[in-house]
Amino acid sequence: MEIHDSRKEKEKPLIQNVSFRNPNLKIHDARDNKFEKNSFKLLLFYQKHRKKIKWVVLGVIVILTILFPVWSGTMIGNWIKYFIGTIINIVKTI
Repeated sequence: MEIHDSRKEKEKPLIQNVSFRNPNLKIHDARDNKFEKNSFKLLLFYQKHRKKIKWVVLGVIVILTILFPVWSGTMIGNWIKYFIGTIINIVKTI
């Protein structure tokens, strides 16, 4: 009786049927497709050009203020009125 030793290498049978046609393999792309979403591209664009975008927005606000002074003055006045009114209401409730 022979003792079983799992460390022995077993002889592998030779492959008899060898065909030379290419196997039908599928290529798997492991990259995630999250980089192709438009929102993700927009976020990357914003992160890359953050300073330029801030300057453009500030420039547009300045140009609108210069070109439309009555409209911008009304908007700024209303904003200040509502802001101070909100602060006064908060102080009243305390």
